[in-house]
Amino acid sequence: MPYKMPFCGTDHMPKFDGMPDMLIKFIDAYKSCVDRAELQGLDRIKRMIKYLERSNQELWAGLPEVQLSDYNALMKEIKVMYPG
Repeated sequence: MPYKMPFCGTDHMPKFDGMPDMLIKFIDAYKSCVDRAELQGLDRIKRMIKYLERSNQELWAGLPEVQLSDYNALMKEIKVMYPG
């Protein structure tokens, strides 16, 4: 049976509260989930944005890397946005 991503709002979903010191923990937890679920490209990006608080959803969804479906470039841009 294929792995299914954790539902939003559950204790098992990766969480990011906007604090820079929690970004890497969120990215690592999220990457573990999407790798197991075998999500790629835009599906990988859209699911990640759903796990964010609303203010971060709007910010991240507006980045050009999202429109390009470039997950790796998006990760680099996000790490620049949250130094530390």
